[in-house]
Amino acid sequence: MKKIICLLVTLLSITGFSQEVYKFKSGGRVFDSKNQKISPEEVRSLLVTNQPALELYEAGRNKKTFGNILLYGGFVSGIYLFSKDYFNGKKVGDESYLVIGLALLAIPIKIGFSKKIKKAIEMLNEDNLKPKTTSIESTSFIANNNGVGVSFTF
Repeated sequence: MKKIICLLVTLLSITGFSQEVYKFKSGGRVFDSKNQKISPEEVRSLLVTNQPALELYEAGRNKKTFGNILLYGGFVSGIYLFSKDYFNGKKVGDESYLVIGLALLAIPIKIGFSKKIKKAIEMLNEDNLKPKTTSIESTSFIANNNGVGVSFTF
């Protein structure tokens, strides 16, 4: 029975020190180890201690936003210009092709954002796996009516 209790206490202490692992999925979504989605604000708060990872994450989010603006804005305005000229019986103008070209330009931009966010999450996971070192500032022996002990100040 003693062996089982010692093994249980040892295993519980090991799981108590396990670190959170974050996963990146498509679309810039980040999930924790319980598979719950984390909002971009929460991810930013997690990355505050790691400045290079925060900069990568912000660059990825900015690329995603810029790509979305080009993609959706380009397609909507391109379709509007194309249909306006086409249904009025006019020759389709070059501006409609130019706007659709801008929307197509957004595709490589949107592809690149996920690499940056994924790298930032990998950097966060690497930081979580590294043990945080603490230094002992002072040690002292204490004795009182209750017994003898050692005091550590971190």
